[in-house]
Amino acid sequence: MRLTRTCQVASSFFLGVVVTALSSYLGLFRAGVPLDLQAAFLSVQKTQMRLTLEAPDLEIWKDNKLTQTGHGHNVSTTSRVLPMDRFAYGFYAVHEQHLIAALVNVNRLRKLSATKADFVILTNVKTNLNISSDVRLTPYTRLRSPIGYYADCFTKLIFFNMTQYERVIFLDVDVLVLKPLDALFWLPDVPIASPIAYWLDPPMFTAAFLVIKPNVTLFDVFVKKIDDIMKINLFDMDLLNFFYRHKDNKYERYIFPELILLPGYFLTLSPHLGKEIMNWTDEERPKKLSTPFLDVDKLNDLTYVVHFSGGPKPWNLMESKIWNGSSEMTYYHKYNLDFKKEYNAISKNRFKRPPKQP
Repeated sequence: MRLTRTCQVASSFFLGVVVTALSSYLGLFRAGVPLDLQAAFLSVQKTQMRLTLEAPDLEIWKDNKLTQTGHGHNVSTTSRVLPMDRFAYGFYAVHEQHLIAALVNVNRLRKLSATKADFVILTNVKTNLNISSDVRLTPYTRLRSPIGYYADCFTKLIFFNMTQYERVIFLDVDVLVLKPLDALFWLPDVPIASPIAYWLDPPMFTAAFLVIKPNVTLFDVFVKKIDDIMKINLFDMDLLNFFYRHKDNKYERYIFPELILLPGYFLTLSPHLGKEIMNWTDEERPKKLSTPFLDVDKLNDLTYVVHFSGGPKPWNLMESKIWNGSSEMTYYHKYNLDFKKEYNAISKNRFKRPPKQP
């Protein structure tokens, strides 16, 4: 009994110090202070390294086979720091345009990231694109999905079944990554972390950006709920939010699901980075405002990922249609152009097909 209690105390101490390192950054969410995720990542790494050195001084760590309370896996003085090759960035691509769009962000994440992580793209597309060897094109069995614009939207649920990874950061392909996302791999142990969909009333969390803790049981539950969601003409975001809803309407009580809500600026809608969007003072703010940010420059500085929402996707536009130089270039124009240029460069980089034999 004494050993078990000491184990709980030591585990709580270890978790508490690591979470404290993150909390010094995550606590700034409420204050609206932009987070330096790279610094947060390094802080957690240093904390874990320090604890690894200090742990042998604790009596409890003499037993290398102690079970971590409530999590069902073993911890020891040599295995408490997660290997970084257990992390992945995930996308899915229904057609080649999606595949190229995913590669735009793979290239950006490769340059921005300090963490060794796999790049996994679920796709059944056949292509002659010249793709780097660190990108895993993974065929998948299609889940039941709607037709039209949201076709295959439930494919992202497959990442919950990829238990070879400790964490997967999933992104829709119609985004542009602006800042490092590494520190999100080290968030506390919850099934989902996601930015709040600030443009909705009442707010939900978005399904375009998910930090996933893979779990086979959870995957099975989600798949079983697809039919129920489709019967009422709703989609992936609705399925996840209904499952993790924070209020039981039947009894008018609030519950606290195991998830982490990230600030809205982790995923900013591209139209909200236009020049004329935010001209109100706090007193003039409409009750149902599509964005809570009044300063577009500040919003741009805070943004980690831009989501190209509404209207044609940048890969379907000519550069001259995105911005023709006749008006002031906004962040909206800039990110659409950046995406389009990087998209075009990848599209041209293909293996040459052998000439046809006469």
